[in-house]
This record gives sequence, C-alpha cells and structure tokens, in this order.
Amino acid sequence: DARIHRYFYEVAPQYATADRPAYRAAGGLLLVRTGVFGTVRIDPDVRVFGFVRLDSYAGNANKDSPLFEKTTGASVGVGFAWTLARSSRRANE
Repeated sequence: DARIHRYFYEVAPQYATADRPAYRAAGGLLLVRTGVFGTVRIDPDVRVFGFVRLDSYAGNANKDSPLFEKTTGASVGVGFAWTLARSSRRANE
C-alpha cells in the first residue's frame, strides 16, 4: 500500500538535497517475486530445507524516486529443523 511505498521511496521536502530531490511516493506495484522452496527429511527428527527467491522491481510504481536503486534482487537460504523431544504417546491415542 501507499504507506510502505512512502517508507522506502518518499523524500520529504525537508530532506531534499541537490542530489536527492523531494519526491512524493504513490501506492501501486512494489515488486514481482518468484521462488522455490524444498525440504529433505534426513531422519524422523532432522529436516534440511532451502530456498531461492528472485525479485523484480522493474515495474515499481515509484521507479522515478531518487531512492530507487536496483531493479532486481535475489535471496538464497538454507537451514535445518531438529526435533529436540517427542511425546511417548501419539496425539490420536
């Protein structure tokens, strides 16, 4: 919404400089995101997971902002989940 755009892209007149003119941010498209996530069960208590995410800001509603710098971004992550303890009785018993 417009609030998140103002946070990232607006330059209030009191913060404007010669290199960073005042800019009024508008609501609209922020980004398009796509990605994949996967998980592998190592044993009943350990899982490994990972993801890759690609972001495109090319159609951003505020691409004319002096604070707008990049049109693409990527994120990669890996982790694991470990069950520390397990009940001796199952929930359906």
